[in-house]
Amino acid sequence: MISERSPIRKLKALVVDDDEVQRTILKKILKRYLNFEVVEAVNGEDALRAMRADRPDVVILDVMMPVMDGFDVLSSVRADPSLCSLPVIVSSAVTEKNQVLKLLTLKVDDYLVKPIRQDEVMDRLSPIIDRLVQAQASHTVAGGP
Repeated sequence: MISERSPIRKLKALVVDDDEVQRTILKKILKRYLNFEVVEAVNGEDALRAMRADRPDVVILDVMMPVMDGFDVLSSVRADPSLCSLPVIVSSAVTEKNQVLKLLTLKVDDYLVKPIRQDEVMDRLSPIIDRLVQAQASHTVAGGP
């Protein structure tokens, strides 16, 4: 269940997928039902640029993309001290055991199996939203901006 508390600022999600239809579906769910600001990227390189330019609160990342795949993106995120704690949810049709194990090794936060379903997105994001709202509240109480 989504937190009863409201975030101090609007949460931002980065949706990374080379498939426009998948990005549109996720964007609608995130905006309409979870009140996220949504930024989109069509490949891994664009995603890393977007993350470094204006860090999102959560990333929903496709695995199979041109230019730079999701495995490489996740490896780069986890190796970057400024991004390593960023929650990343993979969104993919890939369900092969060895690939899922590789994602777990790379410390993915959660996994959405395509086709995307609204209830599953909301269930997967609920604990992340709760943590983000709690962190915002703690930061404000501690004297942050």
